[in-house]
Amino acid sequence: MPLGTRKSSTNPWSLVVLQKAVNLGTNHGTMKKSSVYRADSFICASAIHSGFLRDVEGGCGVLTLTGEQSSYISSERFGIHSIGFDSYFPRSFGFKVGSKTACKDLRWPGLAASVTLTTILSLFTTSPAVFFWSIFTGLFFHVALVSDPPTLNRDTLPDMFTLLSMAIAQFLPAAFVAWVMYRYAVTRSLRGLTAQVEKTVLWLGPAWVGALNNYTFDKLPIQRLTIHDIRAQPGAVSTLIAIVLIIGSIAIGQAYAFLVEGRFASFQNRPSLIRQGLLIGLFVNGVARWGFASILQTPGELLADGQRGSILPDVAVLAAGVDNITFSLGSLPIHDARMAVTYYGMSALVNDVERFRGPGGDVGTGNVTWTWNRHTHTSDQEAGDSPLREYFRFGYVTGDHTGDYTRAGKWNSDGSWEQMEAGPSL
Repeated sequence: MPLGTRKSSTNPWSLVVLQKAVNLGTNHGTMKKSSVYRADSFICASAIHSGFLRDVEGGCGVLTLTGEQSSYISSERFGIHSIGFDSYFPRSFGFKVGSKTACKDLRWPGLAASVTLTTILSLFTTSPAVFFWSIFTGLFFHVALVSDPPTLNRDTLPDMFTLLSMAIAQFLPAAFVAWVMYRYAVTRSLRGLTAQVEKTVLWLGPAWVGALNNYTFDKLPIQRLTIHDIRAQPGAVSTLIAIVLIIGSIAIGQAYAFLVEGRFASFQNRPSLIRQGLLIGLFVNGVARWGFASILQTPGELLADGQRGSILPDVAVLAAGVDNITFSLGSLPIHDARMAVTYYGMSALVNDVERFRGPGGDVGTGNVTWTWNRHTHTSDQEAGDSPLREYFRFGYVTGDHTGDYTRAGKWNSDGSWEQMEAGPSL
């Protein structure tokens, strides 16, 4: 399978913003000359962290499933930090030693061909219509089919025919928006322009920078303009300030140019070509990769799988021993006024894996309980070691809607319980 070529989404049970982190850890003693990772780890980052692949070249190899493992060790290798985990996880994987092959990443030859063709077209075309629509179409299908194709479910790539169908479906409405931009802005900047080299460098160059947003601006530590994301992402505040200052300086410069020109209308200058090409490229990348979004979006759409601010279960331990533990989950159903939803069930995660979903007990009487029996890892049974600590998170559910989960409570090997801290899971 090809490795190191796709970005992975975050662990659906972990809401912390991860940056170059393999979730969670390695176990160096399980696979000879290799590393073992939790099954919810990022495959590409894990391949680099283990030394199986290099980040600059990628490659292909065989991923092997190793079943349940425990005691994942934190380490820093090849610029990637792995997060330690001192319990078990039901699935793990590693990379088969000697299976690495030098498969070719066709995105780079495709990019070289596309850049070459659009450059030649830009240098030898003076018609604004021919230039714009050829470049727009080429950029759009390059993004949609080569550099940043859309996915079906998280990181599942569709087959080529489905991908082409999705690209064409997005292209038609995008072409209408592009016509509006061409009619009222682009044509005025390109009409009568004879400086072919400057047009290529100043308009086409930034257009490619914007179209390749997943390699350029996507690296900036800011994804969404929500208070939670800005606070959680390191460097987001300084990046936002820099962006605001840059946009402000551009606006002031453009206003000064209007003042010098003596008319409030579009005109040709080098900064305008750069900004226009860049914005066209960003538009192409956004629509070809993600499709159209509403101008006004609900908080839920913006948050996606982030923290929603829903109410959290008030969980108490009724009895705890070495072999089993019983929880009081409170009464159901329960109404969340802020989210305007009534929860009829409860979800319990043990070591980030859902082990319970349902009302349980007597619904509505305040006597909803759940008992979990200690899971003994195979290696612990053979060695006679103490059982491993287990981590519990709880969240309300109803239908296909799941609220925030609590932070992790810890059930120690001696049977003692450490209550979870206040607030939702990070």
